[in-house]
Amino acid sequence: MATIGREGCSGVQAVFGAKISSVRLLVQTPGSAAKMSRKAFTRAMGSMPFFRSLMFAYVQAFLEQVLVSVACNGAHSLKERLARWLLMMRDRSDDDALQITQNLLAEMLGVQRPTITNAAGELERAGLIARADSKSRY
Repeated sequence: MATIGREGCSGVQAVFGAKISSVRLLVQTPGSAAKMSRKAFTRAMGSMPFFRSLMFAYVQAFLEQVLVSVACNGAHSLKERLARWLLMMRDRSDDDALQITQNLLAEMLGVQRPTITNAAGELERAGLIARADSKSRY
């Protein structure tokens, strides 16, 4: 799992010339996006050194994010992983209120929904988060 916000893009495999991807993308929050055809992307990579350098830098940062996520999944409790995920989502949002459900959080963190309820309850009791509705939204 990885998150992509306004700082990045999907389809990073195209940086290396991939023509297909097995990645499943899920839009989690409302917003806008732009798209570029693979042909235009490949042309920009070949003709615009600054764009190519920017894309290589982004791929490196994205890979770092994925590696840290993998390490965190093995080393930290669910409560800590949930806090990290909520902070990453907040970084990519213009609002302090995140329109996400416990079902989505459970899917993103690879656990059952009741487990998210318990971990979120701990964060809420510690005064770190406030749930708008104790059933689903943060």
